[in-house]
Formats: sequence, structure tokens, C-alpha cells
Amino acid sequence: MADLVERLFLGVLVVEEGLAAGWSFFVYDNQVVRYVFGPYEVDNKSGMYHYSGWVCTIFALEWYRAGTEFYLCTSIQATLMATITVFVRKVNTRIPQQPLGVKFRHGAAGKCELVISTGYQILPDSLRNGRVNGDNAKVINGLLHHIQSDLMEAYDNLGKRKVPVERETMRQEYLLVKTNREAEKTREKRELFTVELETGKEAIDSKLQEYNIQQQIKQLEQQLNQLKEQTKEKVKTWDAASRKAGIPDLEEELTQVAVETGFIQAPTHSKEDLFVTYFERYNTKGKNKVADTTIRNLKTVAQMVERFHPSLRIQDVTRDTLQQLEGFMVGEGILNQSIQTYMSKVKSVLRYYAHDLNLNTSYERYRFELLISKPNVVFLHPYQLREFMNHKIDSNKKGHDRMKDIMLMLISTGFRISDVFINFKDKLQVKTEFDGKQREFIQIIPQKTKGKQITATVPVTKLMKEILERNNYQLRKMEDYYFIELLREYCQGIPSFQREVATIKYCGKREIITKEKLCDAIGSHIGRKTNISYLFALDTPTPEIMGRSGHTDYTTLMLYGQKLDDIKAAVRELDFFALAD
Repeated sequence: MADLVERLFLGVLVVEEGLAAGWSFFVYDNQVVRYVFGPYEVDNKSGMYHYSGWVCTIFALEWYRAGTEFYLCTSIQATLMATITVFVRKVNTRIPQQPLGVKFRHGAAGKCELVISTGYQILPDSLRNGRVNGDNAKVINGLLHHIQSDLMEAYDNLGKRKVPVERETMRQEYLLVKTNREAEKTREKRELFTVELETGKEAIDSKLQEYNIQQQIKQLEQQLNQLKEQTKEKVKTWDAASRKAGIPDLEEELTQVAVETGFIQAPTHSKEDLFVTYFERYNTKGKNKVADTTIRNLKTVAQMVERFHPSLRIQDVTRDTLQQLEGFMVGEGILNQSIQTYMSKVKSVLRYYAHDLNLNTSYERYRFELLISKPNVVFLHPYQLREFMNHKIDSNKKGHDRMKDIMLMLISTGFRISDVFINFKDKLQVKTEFDGKQREFIQIIPQKTKGKQITATVPVTKLMKEILERNNYQLRKMEDYYFIELLREYCQGIPSFQREVATIKYCGKREIITKEKLCDAIGSHIGRKTNISYLFALDTPTPEIMGRSGHTDYTTLMLYGQKLDDIKAAVRELDFFALAD
């Protein structure tokens, strides 16, 4: 198991009086980091887990690993305990918002019950798992935390003093705890204010003077940065315009004059030194190790560099050179997304030859900072996926069936197209689930994140099993550009694929809005987007989705989890992820 893989383990914990409660724990980087006991999820540092009126305190905890299995060893003490519940009290059905409160219960059948009002009214649907979502959620959840903590402290205090837990004693103790907490907070504020006063007017004036100086420095830095940006833009514009107009470079022109007058010797530049030459060499290094897509991109970049500066030597490439090359591409109307890809290839070539040629490594300080596009996750609606699966096409091309199997495999697994042309027999694992049934899983290290050794683990579904058996567990490789050609041709006859989709991309700072039919814009990555969107629609836990997709960035993953309420029922009805027998 890779160090950075997050795994979920399930089991049954049996405590006193025959009570059985579900438990699970997560392992991340070979460390137990979180436990889930019953319906509540609690940080493991507290050691407290509430479940149906019981509290379990972990007195001893250790875990060990045997092969790929992990075992949890613990001693448990279970005692009848109080429960604290956040709830919405429905008092007036004629208005949507209802009062939010916290209920404390203790003893059999709620012998002691105390309700604390928060003073807020919310929509009932905005309360989930004891937390409020929506407007003002941060303030309300902070208040709920204080009320729950005060109630628990009050309950503990009564227990320590051996005072009967009754509604009145609990209410008085809660008010005392709350008052003490608020008094302590007020005292801390007063102490802080006193310290500020004691520093004296001189210290305050010094701080104000320092602040004013810092503000002046910031203003000057902003003005300087604005001037730098304006200068860069002017240089880029002039450089692009002058090259298009055939105006020679001033430095090159002066150098030529100096050579002709005998003031300096002519530079001995050979074709071997030209930057474009090293693109050709890089393309042929380590035969068959460079992907076809990379070769095509490198050829495009080489042509771009030749138009930008035909006599540019690799030894003369600096950060400023790359900045100017970026501006040249913007001037030619190339989208920022393509510029980012091309510039990464340029840096790859420079890094590859940096040691052998003792290159100036200032190019490493170049950073691509142009805006790529506005987030817009386009995925297939369940009815579109159903039409795609049922569609037939009359064509002499034999590749459509292969393309369809590849596309359905992408949607089923959430893999990128670079990861589906492998021998899946080598990647299959059989595991025994909590219910005793044996399940098949596919476990791979995605090509894009292989440097981080991130593992993606996906259960084998019925559809995946059919596709794998039909292709002898290895889909025959198809180039991405040819796959897209067949995919778009296949989708032309599907009615739901005729709707328009809008994308917002950028060329420099200029927005470029394009609207295309889905059948003309669809690509291989829509399979991964559809898979992850469906998992979110099925309320799959986020850690499990990250484990299946191989995502390492939570923020990027959550782009897929927006605005999915309208497809939840349709995804469940589709039953796309039905497991293989």
C-alpha cells in the first residue's frame, strides 16, 4: 500500500449489555487519523464517541498492519450517557423558517430534558448532521458549538459533584457555565485593552508611524508594479508587431553593423546551437519513450519558436525570453490553455539539457500566470448516457464499437484516457467485504500522478466486467485525436447531444466565449467528469471519491460537487454503478 493512500476499514464493536455499534477508522500516510463511531464523526484526539445514548471512551488504542490489512486493538468502557441533539422546532407551519434549538436528554425515556434556544430561525432542510448550511452558517454553527460544549461541561460538573441530573439543576449549572465562559472572554478582552493602554501614547504613535510608512511602501510598490506591467505589455506588443511587420531586432541590427565595421567579430552560431534544434533532439530521445501527443506538441512549439526568434540559441534563453515568447503567442491569438501546455514543454526541453550545456537557469523563475478559463463542469445527464449506450450508427468504420467501449470504461472508472489501455488482469484484486462477500477491485497508479505514487481504487461494476471480458481485459490503444473524431461522429445522431454548451476561455486578458453543440465539443475527459459527478449525486463520501479518482487537491475535486440536486433521482434510477456478482 502506498504511503499516501487513504483507506477505510469497517467492523463491528460490541460493548456492554449486548449493544453492537458500527465503527470505522481511516488510515492516511500509515497513520490512524480519524474514527467514525455510529452516526457521529468525531476527531480522534477527544477520545469520545456518542452513539444512541452511549458514550465510549477509548482507554487503550493501537493498530498494526499485516500485508494490506489493518487491525484495531482497543479496550472499551460503555456507560449510559446523556445525548445532545440539534433540532428545528416546527411551531408555525405557515412560514418556512422555524426556530433552531439544542436539546439535552438524560436517563431512560428522557427523564431529564432541557431545551436551549439559539435565537435563530432557519429552513429545516438547511440542518444536516447537526450543522447548518447556507447564509450565516459560520456564526450559527459557532453558537451551536458553544451551547453543546456548555451543556456537556454542565453535565460533567454535576457528575463530579454527585448532584442529581434534573431539569432545574441542569439549567442552573448550564447558565453558570455559560456565564463563566462569557465572563472569561470579557476578562481576556479587558486584559488585552489594558495592555494596549499601558504601552502609552509613544508606543501607539510609533505603531501608527510604522503603519503609515508600510502603507506608503505598499502604494509605491503597487505603482512600481503597475509601471512594470505597463512596460511589459508595451514590450510584448512592440515585439509581436515588429516581428509581424518584418522590422529587424535592434540588438541584432546593431550587432550586424558592428561586425560589418570590424568593431567586433561575427558570432559563430551554428544550427547545432539553435533552440529549435533541441526540440527535434528531445523528440527523438530514448526511442518510443515520448508520447505521441507530446511529440505533436513539441513540433508545434518548435514552429512557434522559429517564428518568434529564428536565430535564438538555447544558451541565450532566460526568464525574460520565456516572458516574451508568452507575449508572442498571445499576439498570435493562441488560447492561454494552449500557451500553458506549450510553455511547460519549453521548460521540459531546457531542463533536460541544462546540465549538459551548463545553461543559465534563470528560466526556472518564469511562472505562467494567465487565466485559463472559468470553471464549467460539463457532464452527461443520466438520460444522455442512456441514449449514448442505446445508440446505433451505420458506418463502415470498425472503430466505433471500440470507441464506445473505451468511453463507457472512462465513465465507469473515472480514469483518464491515458490509464485505460493497460492489462487489467494485472490490476484486479479480490477483497472480502464487511458482509462476507468477495468483491473485485481495480487498483492503478494514474499516469498523471505517478510521481506522487497516488493509487486509485475502483470497484468492478457489471458494465465494466462485460467490457473487460469482451476485450480480453485489455482495450486496444487508440490515439486521443482519433478517439475524439469517432466519438463526435457517433454522437451526431443522438438528439440530446444537439444542445449547446458554452465555454469561457482566455487569450491573454481577453475573454473568448464559444458555444458549440455537445456532439461537436465532447472529448474523452467528459467520462471522468460524469463519473465523479454521479458519485457526488449518490452522496458518496468525499474521501472515497478521492480514493477512486486519485485526486490530491480537495478544492479541485469539489468543483464536480456543485448543482447536482436535480440529477440525484435520475442517477439512482440509472443504477450505473451496480457491482458485478
